Amino acid sequence: MYFKEVDGEIVKTLGPRHICYQAIKREGIDEVAEFLSSTKVNVIRGPIEMNHYSEGYYTMDFYDPNGFIIEIAYRPNVEI
Repeated sequence: MYFKEVDGEIVKTLGPRHICYQAIKREGIDEVAEFLSSTKVNVIRGPIEMNHYSEGYYTMDFYDPNGFIIEIAYRPNVEI
């Protein structure tokens, strides 16, 4: 997966609030966080464990170059 900034105006209309990708291992979230720390990406939260969603739910959210919210989450009780 890669993100590319595009020219043009972002119109604030109805549409997806965010996109969530399921990580296959918890360490994947930490790897993404480490990579993003070397960039100018605006991290919203995380990595953080949020057990009120489900036991062991581990996640982080950040903005892509076009302002969309991307979430990467790991749920140990979900088979991929």
